[in-house]
Amino acid sequence: MTNDPLVEIGRTPLNVAINVGIRTGLLGLIQGQSGSGKSVLGNNLVVGLIQRLRGEIQIAVIDPKRVSFNWLTPRAHVYTNETDWLTLLQSFVSEMDRRYAHMEEHGLETFPISPERPFLLLVIEEMSAVTNNQRLLKKEREQLQTLLIDYSNRCRQCAMGLLIICQSCDSNTMPTVIRSNCSTRFALKTSGQEQVKMIAQGREEECPCDLLTLPGQFYALTSETNGRWVKGRTKLTTLEERKSIIQQYATDKRTPYCLKWDSDEFLG
Repeated sequence: MTNDPLVEIGRTPLNVAINVGIRTGLLGLIQGQSGSGKSVLGNNLVVGLIQRLRGEIQIAVIDPKRVSFNWLTPRAHVYTNETDWLTLLQSFVSEMDRRYAHMEEHGLETFPISPERPFLLLVIEEMSAVTNNQRLLKKEREQLQTLLIDYSNRCRQCAMGLLIICQSCDSNTMPTVIRSNCSTRFALKTSGQEQVKMIAQGREEECPCDLLTLPGQFYALTSETNGRWVKGRTKLTTLEERKSIIQQYATDKRTPYCLKWDSDEFLG
């Protein structure tokens, strides 16, 4: 892994960089109401990781809105069809099991990443549209949540990550354990004190995100903020800017083994 894989996600009012690191993995949660800039912040984080890690990161995106991440297809695997989501999560959990088996066999505590065995990031855009999708059977929705709990519990140590983007992180949107596992958090403009409580987890005074007024403003808690919530604002990049950047990294795109579903040798 790159020695210093930090991604600048925004700046404080004093123009100090706010960084996100993945040295200990990435379990991230972005919450904000419609129009707050949460998708743009998520886009900026993904682009920053691609720029920093190049071929050492591969990305799969679940995008039920079909428009938030389709610009990323030259560099990432984007899944907009709900019939693919369960297979994708099963594949990621199977890959996680294989990586832990490799670590056990070689006496490793962490999984060493390389272009051949990259850091794998799963991005879920608009979580409620995934977990509450009525086009999926009830048992499929339940299985999705079960797999996500398992994945969020164990992915960090084996060089796999999770980024969830949502309007609300309440228990109707995601199991509480998943929210609790997300140690990297971004709270954008939200309505109501209950939403503040859920994202801030008892530290509402440090994270008054209901008082934010501008798109892209946020409060952040990351591995690089010394255990404190800090206020900042992300760059409001345009779609054309993001497309231009991502084309420069298209040659770094690979299809990880766990996503080669059509291969005769695929094991799940």
